[in-house]
Amino acid sequence: MITHDTVNWEQATVFPDATHILDFGPGGISGLGVLTHRNKDGTGVRVILAGAMDGTNAEVGYKPEIFDRDAEHAVKYAVNWVKEFGPRLAKTSVGQTFVDTKMSRLLGLPPVMVAGMTPCTVPWDFVAATMNAGYEIELAGGGYYNDKSMTEAITKIEK
Repeated sequence: MITHDTVNWEQATVFPDATHILDFGPGGISGLGVLTHRNKDGTGVRVILAGAMDGTNAEVGYKPEIFDRDAEHAVKYAVNWVKEFGPRLAKTSVGQTFVDTKMSRLLGLPPVMVAGMTPCTVPWDFVAATMNAGYEIELAGGGYYNDKSMTEAITKIEK
């Protein structure tokens, strides 16, 4: 593609209700389709390189995918990360509303993680207080210069 004016490709390929984008250009896996795929990755839009019969990039589709409609080659859809992994509001059996995520279901805690960063999460008492308040936190190891002091901190947190 040759243009005289600047093209904001990410903005030019915004199609709110699209599920697929077909690239009819001659570039194959070196063309704009793969670039467009990178921009659309995680949005639920699948890019099909309609000018190529096959290729090595499994993240995009190829020309046969447009025409195949049997059970084995049915239309493929890209994953929408917001729908797949995004937070949702959920209600308990007693009517309490909370934020539900895969992390909150796995840990049984609110979907907030206090990352272990030196010096903020080095103090064992801060880590213990955060855990007692019902949140997940990581003990930062940067403030512990030997195994004895870190073992003491972990032991105090466990109490």
